[in-house]
Amino acid sequence: MNLEEAVLELEARILEATGRTEEDVDQRLRVLAGRILSGMLSANFRNQSGDLRRSMFASVEGTTLSVGMLYYGYFLSFGVAPSSKTLGLSEEVALNFGVQPGYIFNRRDGKPGIAAKRFYPRNLSEQIQEIVGSVIQKIEL
Repeated sequence: MNLEEAVLELEARILEATGRTEEDVDQRLRVLAGRILSGMLSANFRNQSGDLRRSMFASVEGTTLSVGMLYYGYFLSFGVAPSSKTLGLSEEVALNFGVQPGYIFNRRDGKPGIAAKRFYPRNLSEQIQEIVGSVIQKIEL
């Protein structure tokens, strides 16, 4: 086998492995989206109108995972100071609000805050990195 044939064969193997990888990532992201949505929908919070639960979504399009809900859901999930049980916003959420990760929602009127219900996933980046890492390990050249 000459060099050109070897390069073409290597290229074909890389393309084949990449195709399998994309399918694997897509499937694993869809499973993750299902777990995220199930966890959010089963959260323990009052939702008299049902609007918040109906607004919750976790979907995959291509290799993009999207998670969201009505804005007041973030206040419920992360809490609002001065409650002692508030969480700083995760990186994914902070970027959507245009603030730094760890940002805490505050009340400006001095009234009591809202304790965090913790139903929005806090470690999406790590979960996605785990999926990609495990898929990459499967590639055999």
